[in-house]
Amino acid sequence: MSEIAGIPKQVNRDYSMDILRIMASLAVVLIHVSARYFLFSEINSFNWKISNLFLSCTRWCVPIFFMLSGCFLLDKKISIKILWKKYVLRLLIILISWNVIYHFPRHKSIIFSISDIINLFFSPGAGFHLWFLYSLIGIYIVIPFLHKIVQCGLSRYLLLLWFLTCVFLRNINFPNGCDLFTSNIIHFPFCIEYIGYFVLGYFLNKEISLSINQRKLIYSIGCVSLIVIMVGTYVLCRFTGNRSEYFYDYLNIFNVLVSIALFVFFRYDVHVCYKGRLSVKMKKLISLLSFSSLGVYLIHVYVLIIISKFITYLSFGALYAIPIIWLTTIVISFTISFIMSKIPYVRILVK
Repeated sequence: MSEIAGIPKQVNRDYSMDILRIMASLAVVLIHVSARYFLFSEINSFNWKISNLFLSCTRWCVPIFFMLSGCFLLDKKISIKILWKKYVLRLLIILISWNVIYHFPRHKSIIFSISDIINLFFSPGAGFHLWFLYSLIGIYIVIPFLHKIVQCGLSRYLLLLWFLTCVFLRNINFPNGCDLFTSNIIHFPFCIEYIGYFVLGYFLNKEISLSINQRKLIYSIGCVSLIVIMVGTYVLCRFTGNRSEYFYDYLNIFNVLVSIALFVFFRYDVHVCYKGRLSVKMKKLISLLSFSSLGVYLIHVYVLIIISKFITYLSFGALYAIPIIWLTTIVISFTISFIMSKIPYVRILVK
């Protein structure tokens, strides 16, 4: 993501976190390419199994985005004026602009009514993925409170409350059917639900130091959790006959554990591996891709909509169709994002 999502300045830059951000952007695109096979292929078919494989291995991407933002933004004191002018206002401009853009694929009539105008500016239209911006804006608004919390050493307390209410209680109410998002014991507005990830990123990066053995344990738990997500989804869908996304939920306890393991891996092991070993050209490339991640996130769904108008890729095998469409979407989205970033006044929409 760009600076509004907490990318640090060039000085003392942690390129391992940039690489993790790039991977998260790629994973988001892979989710949206694979989802069609999961939703529309016959359960237990080969295409469906491949989509489950891809989806299970990429659900950490959104939690990682929140963790990376909290990792850097909670580390610095931001005045309320700067917060609203530099962060919240820019996100609002980006959100409203892309809401308008994503109404174009399906909006066929001229806008006359006030309700049409409101929907145009304040609903995402075909841009279902823009929910992330709504959530991020909600979190940014309460950053001054979160900053006070972490500065007072109350991160552990907040994370405990978050885990108990938004993760644990959310997961123990196992439903009889496949609709697992409408039966939560306790429900919070989604911006509140993801605050835990925001603080968790800061906590893992700044407030705790993990030994090698502790990290190995975290990695082992993360790998087991990844397998549980994959196998659990298969078993649940196979035996209920419904396409359940219970294990795909970003606040599912196993996704929390996978996200923690991946963040810790990049925070410690990848950081040590790349520290002082990257060439100047590689640093520039990583920086470019990292700063383009927001643009790729915002643009890629529109690219997929256009591709779907020319190619019915569900008729092709998922094993090769998903990687090809994924790579094509990434290249096109990055190219568009790069071009837009060079145009005055337009660049604000992708940076």
